[in-house]
This record gives sequence, structure tokens and C-alpha cells, in this order.
Amino acid sequence: MNYYVFINPPALVVDGYQEEAHASPYPYSFLKILSYYKSLGHKCLFIDMMYYKKPPFEKLPLYENIVSYIKNPTNYPNKSFRILGRDLNYLGSTLFNIKGEIKKFFITACLTYNYPIIWDIVNYLKREFPKAEIVIGGFYPTWLPEHLSNLQVKVYAGKFTKADRCIPDYSVFEERPEFAIFRLIEGCVYKCSFCCNSEVFKVRKLPIIQVLKEIEHIYSNYGIKDFENWDPNVMIDKEFLKSFIIKIRKRFVDINLRFEMGIQLSKLDNELIKLFVSESIKDITLPLESSNNDMLKFFKKPYRFENVFDKIVTLFKSNFDFSRSHFTFMLGYPEDNIEGMINCYLISILSGGIPQPFPVTLTPKTLDYKRYYDFIKDKDLLELNGNLFPLARSKEEFLLKDKILYIFNLKDMKVARRELDSISSRFSRYFDAEYEKLTKVFKR
Repeated sequence: MNYYVFINPPALVVDGYQEEAHASPYPYSFLKILSYYKSLGHKCLFIDMMYYKKPPFEKLPLYENIVSYIKNPTNYPNKSFRILGRDLNYLGSTLFNIKGEIKKFFITACLTYNYPIIWDIVNYLKREFPKAEIVIGGFYPTWLPEHLSNLQVKVYAGKFTKADRCIPDYSVFEERPEFAIFRLIEGCVYKCSFCCNSEVFKVRKLPIIQVLKEIEHIYSNYGIKDFENWDPNVMIDKEFLKSFIIKIRKRFVDINLRFEMGIQLSKLDNELIKLFVSESIKDITLPLESSNNDMLKFFKKPYRFENVFDKIVTLFKSNFDFSRSHFTFMLGYPEDNIEGMINCYLISILSGGIPQPFPVTLTPKTLDYKRYYDFIKDKDLLELNGNLFPLARSKEEFLLKDKILYIFNLKDMKVARRELDSISSRFSRYFDAEYEKLTKVFKR
């Protein structure tokens, strides 16, 4: 019997913050493609090499092959390259237990700086299964097909449209996933300096009836009640989003909707706020980016911070529950504005939410990549990982960025203030002044 084998690789992470960020997504489109080939009668096997919220960072296996890709990994103090998932030994033992011939391998590859893991898997498969075809798809080969040219495998760039109407097959997981992913709107209309979503896929709204059918199937067959939206910007058409929330709630009373990819706060209106509150939608990422308007302009954001802040205050006064909401803000630029981060941090904590500083990854072809090309041109793709602070000019600056990442992940404001004061009393004084102002706004 011939097998089609679908491999979901592990992630390469460098600290505990990154582990937490990468440990939850399931390969939504990949599962749809698997369903498509199953529907054609192929024998399909899914090998999941990822971990989902399992061991703490220090217990993850070290990535021993890192020296094959960068000369001196010790250049990154406080960081270690670890595998969030299972290694090649697990992959090999699983493959050699297959009773039959493997005709084709499919590998999903999303994160550009995760490429060493992908290359290791491909080289292993070519050595052990030379007759099998290897196909790599996902964001990495779509955006940087030239980077894979030396691998001599089939690169699938773009969207596999034949699987559009297929329902993801969640039966392939060893344990039932905590949530399922759904899509409403693909693509984005904005061109933020650090992002390329608007260049990857055109904006396309999926038929609501198709999305509801998919959710109903997953809910009925797998008992999953949490559904996570995975759109780059679901707020492109807020009326479309409102219609979806109303229709899904009429059909399912006990489903929990999550929007942890983020919603564009500047486009929130009172009707949508009422829906979020009345339908108990709590798991939302709120991208603040910065409270400094010069930084927002630098990021090419289409709004001013005042617009965003007003929406947060309205949500707060409408008794929105922020306890599971992450407030993200950018970090890692030479132009970093610490005061702007302090504001974002205080708003997060005082509203009852979770602060989440977001180190910028330099993705090739983005505006930020072009801005700093002369400085980063000699860095390997994996060194552009945001948590390695690719724009740090010195070890001292690297350690400062890493300390700021630590500070703004703290839940204890007193500790955060003390740590800021150790950097500069200017920051602790600013912290105190803003705290006094914001406590008057965020009080129940």
C-alpha cells in the first residue's frame, strides 16, 4: 500500500516567551489538504512533531545542529536554541513502523527562521527514502522559494485551492485539540512595516455558510467547543464579522469564539463592542504596537493611538472581561520608545489584561527588512528571529532589549517599576506619572 505522509515539524525556539507563543497553533490549512487527499482515496498518515503547551523551556531538547547554520550561537546571551517538539529520532521510528511504501511526503513550513528544522527533515527523508517525492508548502516556501532552491525538492508556493472546501481532519491528533481554527477573511489591505500579509494573499471573504458548516462538523464529531479565528485582519469588514457572530450564536449557544490573532481596535464600534460583551468573547489579542504616534507612523499604521485608547476605555466601561486578552506592543528597534511601551504595559495591567511585548522579526522583503538591510545582510535567516534582537548593535544593547522583554512580561507592576528604575530613573518617574493618570481611567 502506498502512503502519503504529512509532517508537521517542530518549532525552533530560543526562550520561554517564544515557546509560549508557538505552542498553540494547529496547522489548519495542512489538515484541510490532508482531508483532500483522503477524499481521493489515498492512504494518509499525519506525523505531528510539535508540542502543545507541554514541558517548560529548560526541559526542551537542545538543537544540536545549530552550528551547521550559524558560526557562533553563543553570541546570544540568555538564549538557547531548543526544539519545541519531537526530534528526527521520533520521525524515523514512526516512519520505519509503516507497513507499506511511502509515495510522497508533504511538509508544512510557516516560520522563515524555523528553516533549519525543515532542512534537517528534508535531508533525512532524501537519505532514508530516496524514491519518495517531497513537497514543501506554507508561508516560508511561498514567500522565499529561492531560499529552498538547494534542497532540490518540489516547492508549492501559494494556496492549495483544491482543499478550500475540505474540512480539517482533527482525528489525526493523539489528543483532542483544545481548540479548532476557523477562517473568515484572508489577506490584508494594510502594509505595516514589519508585515507582509497584504502581499501574500489577496483579500477574500469566505462564505459564512461554509464556515458554519465546518464549525458544526468539528463541534459534532470531535466535541471541540473553542474556535480560534486565524485571520491576519478579521476587521477588514466589520459588518461581515458582526453577521458571523450573530449567526453562529443562533446555531451554537455553548461555543467559545477566540480572536487571538488580533482585532484592529481603531475599527471597533459600539455595536461590535456590545456583541463581544454580550456573547462573552474574552480571548482577544489587542495590538497596541506603541502609544507613541511617531512610532505608529514609523510602523505605517493607519491610525493614531488616541483612536485605539478610546476603544479600550469604551470596552472597559462596557464591562468587557480583559482577563484572557493579550495587549501586544513592538520591541527590538534602534528607535524603540520605552515610554510608549510603559503606557502599553500599564494599560494592559490596569484594564485586567495580559501584557505581551512583541520582538520584531525581520522578514525578508518587508519594509523593515529593507530599512535595515545594510546592518542585517550578513545574518542568517534564523538570526532574524525577533527574540534574538537582530537589530541590536552590541552585546550591551542585546541584553538591554532582553531585559525590557522580561520587564514587560511581568504581571507584578511593583517589580516592573523597580526593574525599570534599574535602567534609568527617568523611566520609573514616567511610570509613576502615567500610573497616576491611568488608575483614574481604569477603575470599576
